[in-house]
Amino acid sequence: MDALYEEIGKKIKNLAKACFFVEAIGAIIGGFAMMVSDSDMIGYGFLTMIGGVLVAWVSSWVLYGFGELIDKTCDMEAYVRYSVQPKAPNGYGYAPAPAPAPVMHNPTYQPVQPVQPVQPVQQVRWEQPRHDAQPVPNGWRCACGRVHQNFETSCVCGVTKQQMKNLQNK
Repeated sequence: MDALYEEIGKKIKNLAKACFFVEAIGAIIGGFAMMVSDSDMIGYGFLTMIGGVLVAWVSSWVLYGFGELIDKTCDMEAYVRYSVQPKAPNGYGYAPAPAPAPVMHNPTYQPVQPVQPVQPVQQVRWEQPRHDAQPVPNGWRCACGRVHQNFETSCVCGVTKQQMKNLQNK
């Protein structure tokens, strides 16, 4: 049963080719029948032959492309599977799979104690800027004391450059 689904991409591509040939032969036979049945239909019969073959060709692209997609996906999967597989010590083939670790019951097992919650960091009081801080050339100083370049718009403590300017102007 599995043989039905092996190399499915190749089978889909072969089906696309077969569909093209059946449709193209049908268009040629239909066009020829139109030309033979009536002398007024010769032009339409010729268009049916040419157009039918072109339509069959274009319509087979979708099915063939799907088969190609399946083939490429299988190739990528095989490549990934091979590249992830550990190599043997000599560099060739695959290393044998490690044996599963035996399950052992540890009589001295102690459950992990719950972690104590972290105390929140004290909030920086940015309402009171440092008056003893030296001015920063080509930059600005935050209330927390960090120095920033002019292009930086906020500090890691959450204070923005505009808030510091407004505070200094008060």
